[in-house]
Amino acid sequence: MIYEFHRYANIFPLMHENSTEFLNLKASLKETGMIVPVLLFGDKILDGRNRYRCHLEDESIELKTEQFEGTDEEALNYSLALNNTRRHLVEGQRALAAVRLSNIQSNMKTIEGQKWASEIFGVSLSLVRMAFDIMRSQYKEKDQLLEMIEMDDIAISAAHNIIKNLPPEKWEQAGLSDKSAKQWIKEVKRTDKEINFANKTVAANRALENDTMLYGVIYIDPPWKFEVRSENGTLH
Repeated sequence: MIYEFHRYANIFPLMHENSTEFLNLKASLKETGMIVPVLLFGDKILDGRNRYRCHLEDESIELKTEQFEGTDEEALNYSLALNNTRRHLVEGQRALAAVRLSNIQSNMKTIEGQKWASEIFGVSLSLVRMAFDIMRSQYKEKDQLLEMIEMDDIAISAAHNIIKNLPPEKWEQAGLSDKSAKQWIKEVKRTDKEINFANKTVAANRALENDTMLYGVIYIDPPWKFEVRSENGTLH
């Protein structure tokens, strides 16, 4: 039987399949077996998604399951308490988890909903608002940023800077990098300004070519050829 993940479990990020953490888990399960069963709520996985993924990748790891006995609210509280204490989540992962939780439990557009979720995950309200901006972005390329935040490859503040200041077609040019985020955003903007200035200069020159007006003074700087002369005026 193939199990889906419960939405309460999906509040939290999965281990990356190539991470040391996941590979160590799979090796441990292969050696000792699945001592802690995968916990189901209804017919969906409430806890043990990564253990279940290890089973799917290696069927020699026997799948063990048991049912969670409790209400919907108790299932949510269990998932929050378990994952908040079991796993070390960086602030970007916590901010995204806060958004997912608030989307389930309250209206994320309200400050109250965002503040409530930020307190659950022990992350600042400003970071939760950044996570919300990124997740609601219309750019389909945002998924790349979200994955990088989940992998702790980029700070959420840098990802937010990208969403706010650069259109997606500039992202590849910039190169997504946490450490140089401010620097390459500045460089891309400077390049754009230079291109715009060059285009305006070309347009102005073309306009002058067709200009028939009379001017009292014309300032020009022609490319004079410079040659060194001696005091008597002869060329050296």
